Formats: sequence, structure tokens, C-alpha cells
Amino acid sequence: MRYLLRHLGLYAIAAWASLTLNFFIPRLMPGDPATAMFSRFRGRLKPEALEALREAFGFTHAPLWKQYLQYLGHALQGDLGISIGYYPATVGSVIGQALVWTLFLSGIAVVLSFLLGTLLGLAAAWKRGGWLDGIGPPVLTLLGAFPYFWLAMAVLFLFGFQLGWFPLRHAYDDALPAGFNGPFVLSTLEHVILPAATVVAATVGG
Repeated sequence: MRYLLRHLGLYAIAAWASLTLNFFIPRLMPGDPATAMFSRFRGRLKPEALEALREAFGFTHAPLWKQYLQYLGHALQGDLGISIGYYPATVGSVIGQALVWTLFLSGIAVVLSFLLGTLLGLAAAWKRGGWLDGIGPPVLTLLGAFPYFWLAMAVLFLFGFQLGWFPLRHAYDDALPAGFNGPFVLSTLEHVILPAATVVAATVGG
């Protein structure tokens, strides 16, 4: 119980530190997200819209400590504010959409890694001293030593950019309506093959 409480306390401190940095860093930098977004419209927004944007992003004229307490209160209620990159969507909705695809990709990669690793282990144990028993462990260890992001960029560059075998971005074809139908499922599988294979290649050795 003490072990669990200690780790929960560490997670709580890490979450508080992340939220605090997320609050103060934009406010210590020159300018603010509302001004940057306002400049993108190049005169198509009225000046009073700038104040409305600042209010929406939490950049008010209240004292900094009041803004901080209000920010923490909203965060504890699950309100993470408005997304700057996907305005006017909320940060929670953006995270929720990405989380679904992340869990989908991770689930497929875990299942494939387990199945492939188990089969390779059984094959190596069945024929001890064979070529798989000699080549498999060092090759898998080498693949597992590569950082995920480096391996992903290398695979994406080769099979996506150079050869054009797989799509380079998104979870499915933007031209297709989302739904449980043949074209959408096939497009989703086509998009998931490359990232799932990268995760499997980096983890099957474990």
C-alpha cells in the first residue's frame, strides 16, 4: 500500500509540474496565442475579436495568481481549454480523438508483437542451435536498441516517401466518411500497417 501511495504521489507531483509549466511558459514568452491567431487572419477579424480570443485562451487581465488558480480549477474539472492548433475545438476533444487511434494502434501492435515473439521463441526452442536460434536474438536485440522515433522516421521515409507503398499521414483517407464499411476499414488498415510494423519490430525482441 505504501508503495502504491508513493507512486501515486509522484504521479500527482509530475502532473502538477506539467500543468504549471504549461501555464507559465506561454505567459513568459513574448506575445500570446490569441495575437498569433489574430495575425493569421490578416485584417479579416475586428480588433475587439482579439480580446475575445484572449479570454477564450485564458489570457485575461486578472492577476497572474488568480489566472493560475482558475486554470488549475478548470484542469481538475477536466476542462483543458480551447485548442490553439485546432481552434475552436477543445483540447479534451482533440486528445480524445487521438487517444482512440492511439489505443487502436497500440492494441494491434501488442497483439502482433506477442504472437510473433511467441512463435519465434517456439521455433528457436524447437530447433536449438539452428539458424533462427543463432541469428534471431542478435537481430531482434539490434532492432530493439533503436529508438522508436528514429526507426519510425526511417521506415516512413523509405516505404512511405521513397517507395510510396504506404500513406504518410492521418489514420484514414480524408475523402472517406468515417463508418464501419469496407472502404473505410481497408483505408484504416492501410494506414495502420506501417506504424504497427514499426512498433512490432522495436518490441518483438522483448
